[in-house]
Amino acid sequence: MKNVIEDIQNNYRSERLNVCFSIMDVELILLSYAEAGMIWCLSEMLDLTLMESLMIEHFTIKYRHQQLYDDLMCM
Repeated sequence: MKNVIEDIQNNYRSERLNVCFSIMDVELILLSYAEAGMIWCLSEMLDLTLMESLMIEHFTIKYRHQQLYDDLMCM
């Protein structure tokens, strides 16, 4: 499972870099992770900005019913 989470985090890092850390674009990326049930995987990243951390916390709460914890290995 740790490998799956690392893959998700690395994908997010790549997407964030592709949009040049634009906060508006990063918000849309984080929203897509929240809707897919994967936003919680990003919460422990050490290289997040304060704004990213706040948005991740917000989306984790707002989309908590959609978060996937048990079936992560199936993805």
